[in-house]
Amino acid sequence: MLSGKKLVAITTGLYFTCALSDVGKAYCWGAGSYGQLGNGGASYSLTPVAVSTSGVLQGKTLVAIDAGDEHVCAVDSAGRAYCWGSGGFGALGDGTGEQRSVPVAVDVSGVLSGKTLTDISAEGYTTCALSSASRPYCWGVGWSGQMGNGTTNKNNRSPVAVDASGVLADTTLTDISSGGSATCVLSSTGDLYCWGAGYAGQLGYGGYNDRTRPVAVATSGALADARVTHIGMGNTAWMVTEQR
Repeated sequence: MLSGKKLVAITTGLYFTCALSDVGKAYCWGAGSYGQLGNGGASYSLTPVAVSTSGVLQGKTLVAIDAGDEHVCAVDSAGRAYCWGSGGFGALGDGTGEQRSVPVAVDVSGVLSGKTLTDISAEGYTTCALSSASRPYCWGVGWSGQMGNGTTNKNNRSPVAVDASGVLADTTLTDISSGGSATCVLSSTGDLYCWGAGYAGQLGYGGYNDRTRPVAVATSGALADARVTHIGMGNTAWMVTEQR
């Protein structure tokens, strides 16, 4: 299936992997019992299969892709988001909470109306995306504050806007990453902000409490003289890349 293809991105979920080619097509392999292979129904595949392009992805060129535990989301060149796999807690953002074995479009009737998305990050049963106006949006499970909008709603089946009235005011965001029931964003000035679960200190502000709105990551220690250029989160930890 991948013979002759040039892959430009790869992401792993729980027992499955997906990749993106240079022509904007997605391929997945591994466990697929929740539809996370995106090909219409295979329970698993030992080799890569093509994600279906007969529906909402017909004629679309994907530019970003990321996997949660049992779902996958991608952004196309026009700035629209699509997801497939487990829809538990609303992780697919299509307004239903249903499982999907082929891609569905993320709901744009609400806060995403007229928005152009540039990046996307999935973890567990939560998905967050960044717009061209550098504003973050999230959907899915939010009981630890993963939506960043001040609530702990369990099911967020359509996107909600992350609160930008506090530490995110007047910031230009360039990168977003989710993991460990939390999400972090990076600003153009190299500052970091996080929200969601804090039980393992993954928010980086110096405490273990959950935060339902973004908080600034502490820069008084190891990051004092660092200019962060990229961020990536795992299950209960995150890492940054700095420019010296």
